[in-house]
Amino acid sequence: MIPQLNTLLTPRSASFIVFLGSAALLAGAHLFERVGGMVPCMLCYEQREVHWIVLAVAGLGLAASFFGLSRWATLIGLV
Repeated sequence: MIPQLNTLLTPRSASFIVFLGSAALLAGAHLFERVGGMVPCMLCYEQREVHWIVLAVAGLGLAASFFGLSRWATLIGLV
């Protein structure tokens, strides 16, 4: 594997990337609804639920990695 990828794909950085991705998608969805005045459909609501769950799991992985529980962060990341 490329040496730079080994440093990029740690449990902490992977959780952080997933956390930021879901947070950005949720922020965009809420901006379209609140600022843009667009009414979300039922699929939009279902997708938001999934992103809130992903955000929580990624947050748990980040918390576990910051407290030195890298094994737990890896297991949480596999979920």
